[in-house]
Amino acid sequence: MTGAGMKKHVLIFALLFALIAPLAACTGQSDAATDDWSAIAERGTLRIGVTEDAPLVYTGDDGTLTGFDVELAVAACSKLGLEPTFVPVGADSLELLLQGQIDCIWSGVATEDAAWAQATCSLPFRKSTQVLIMRADLPEADGGTWYLPGKNVCAQAGSDGEYALSTNPDLMQARYLPRDTQDECLSAVASEEADGAVVDIKTAQMMRLSGMDFSSLAVYGEPIAQRSYCVACRQDSALAAQLNDALVQLSRENTLQQLGKTYGVEVVVE
Repeated sequence: MTGAGMKKHVLIFALLFALIAPLAACTGQSDAATDDWSAIAERGTLRIGVTEDAPLVYTGDDGTLTGFDVELAVAACSKLGLEPTFVPVGADSLELLLQGQIDCIWSGVATEDAAWAQATCSLPFRKSTQVLIMRADLPEADGGTWYLPGKNVCAQAGSDGEYALSTNPDLMQARYLPRDTQDECLSAVASEEADGAVVDIKTAQMMRLSGMDFSSLAVYGEPIAQRSYCVACRQDSALAAQLNDALVQLSRENTLQQLGKTYGVEVVVE
């Protein structure tokens, strides 16, 4: 072979390598996603990041972790042949996920939150609808216009109600009064300490059953905000697809709906 022919073959090989290398890299990413699930299945445990927030996650009277998220995660793991391991997480949950210290995050993953763009999320399994509560004897309760500037409006600190207050252009005009619980928000309205409260629709529906006298309160107008929640997995992880299958099964078997009824949580039915 002449020198020119050899150079031609070397050039062709270099071009072929340049074309094949990116394809190999993509294949490696796909294999990594498969290996993520394979490693979890081989280990037999699912490390689940959770944050205590009743009725989703809380410590029961017997000292064990329970709640809607906990029971749903246990049921999903049963479908996948895994044992759940619950890991307390906080503001560092996404960082722990990306570092591989946990396999997924089950608490507080709102599909509308851009922060979770770095993760692969499951199908939504619950939602939160927020409504405005006020005293039923006020003229505005009959459908009149409620003048918000200067009004005191309560919401549970760190809740979806607080999120609604911070993003709704009308509600942002009111004076925000944070409280530790939604019942405290309702009590503030009943005692006239506050003019209104933003609470979960399930809380509003259960006002008459709470054991406290909220008979003077009523829902004002239509729901003001809604958020959906899912499970966050590592980006390109195959675990999300496995969880989707489990969640769909639990919905079809009515397990998801029963858990929602037990804990007073709105669920998303597939």
